[in-house]
Amino acid sequence: MTTNAIQEDIENFVEQLNAEGLTAEIIDVASKDNSSKWKTYYRPKISSGLGLLVVHPSNECDHVCQSGKLEGEVQNYKLLRDDGFKVPEIFGPIKVYDPFAHIDAVALIVEHIDGSRPFKPFTELRSIKRWVTTNLKVDAQQRAEESWKSLQTAYRKRGVQDLQIIITYEGEMFVIDPEATTTTPTDQLPLWNSI
Repeated sequence: MTTNAIQEDIENFVEQLNAEGLTAEIIDVASKDNSSKWKTYYRPKISSGLGLLVVHPSNECDHVCQSGKLEGEVQNYKLLRDDGFKVPEIFGPIKVYDPFAHIDAVALIVEHIDGSRPFKPFTELRSIKRWVTTNLKVDAQQRAEESWKSLQTAYRKRGVQDLQIIITYEGEMFVIDPEATTTTPTDQLPLWNSI
């Protein structure tokens, strides 16, 4: 999906959210993923190319705190993109009412990356390579190796705390959920052929 098409989908989705709110008619409730510590991921029904990250306030972090966390994540995505990482397109933060939890929430609309589950490159290279060889065609496997080299190059410029990637079926590696970044990484990603 092109950047312009993603932006158009995002604009349409924001309009629908503003008009109707977060409802079962808009969100595929069965797609709910609570794998993040502080966000819930939903897939909208109107576009398979998008996802919605909803943050609920907690006793430790209210709406203002959660908005700040999301704004920090948006900034991290921009920094990573500028330094050569592949990252999803992102829009927000926005405010939504979550009728499933009966509370106001803060959310980000993100480009959905179709492919693998999230992997942690520093500890799961063997699993990453197994997924690549099991799920990708030969040309996509070669792209995955090139994507890994690009990831290594970008990581030398900017480290990512709790680095996580998703691999597309075309072999591209996208960084997701960047907690924090640094321009002085203390470690480097392993070589693709080191395992």
